[in-house]
Amino acid sequence: MPTSDHSSPDEASLERERWLNEAEERAYRPYRELHLSSQGLLLQYDARRAFVAAAWASVIVICQAAIEATLRDLQLHDYVSKAKAIFFDQEDLERMRLFRNELLHPLPPGSASLVWSVPNGDYKACHAALEDHAKQAYTLMLEATFANRLR
Repeated sequence: MPTSDHSSPDEASLERERWLNEAEERAYRPYRELHLSSQGLLLQYDARRAFVAAAWASVIVICQAAIEATLRDLQLHDYVSKAKAIFFDQEDLERMRLFRNELLHPLPPGSASLVWSVPNGDYKACHAALEDHAKQAYTLMLEATFANRLR
């Protein structure tokens, strides 16, 4: 499938790798501050691979799951509450949770949509529009992993 920016897949992948490296460098914290759960670590690895592949919807879903696993397992030890409850009404986490829910659970026809933001059913444009949301989700996942502000 051709990329929307007309660059070769290799150039686009390299640019996404650069973005990831910069985001990870900004989030870097000393090792002693890392909060890793086994599920969160595996999900973080997959999120990185999905990001490089421009699988934006997958990035959002995986990052939300990684954050939830990290919060449940290492910070709250709460394995039963719904994600909404463990996200403590943080707007950015709630927005990501809503995106993730809509990606996994379709809305009835005619419902207002967060995902389908481009008119006329242009699924390629809608997918491309998810890139910014995927970047935000990845950044939030790094913040959870590196205990920057989600404590």
